[in-house]
Amino acid sequence: MSHGTTVFGPDPQHAYCPNCGKNVMTHTEPKLNLITWLICLLTGFWCILCCCDCTKDVDHRCSVCATYLGSYKR
Repeated sequence: MSHGTTVFGPDPQHAYCPNCGKNVMTHTEPKLNLITWLICLLTGFWCILCCCDCTKDVDHRCSVCATYLGSYKR
């Protein structure tokens, strides 16, 4: 696997962790972004949009040492 720049998507994926030196399947964490907050404020659909991962950015972390590896921005 290449140790170069990894382009992350919305789902867990294989990546190299420079901290622990292992090839891992990333652990993903959805994060609220400005677009999600604006949609929630403008529409009033708080529980639907804030709970729906389809509008959130996604942080990727190493599944071994939890080092931040990158993000997928919506």
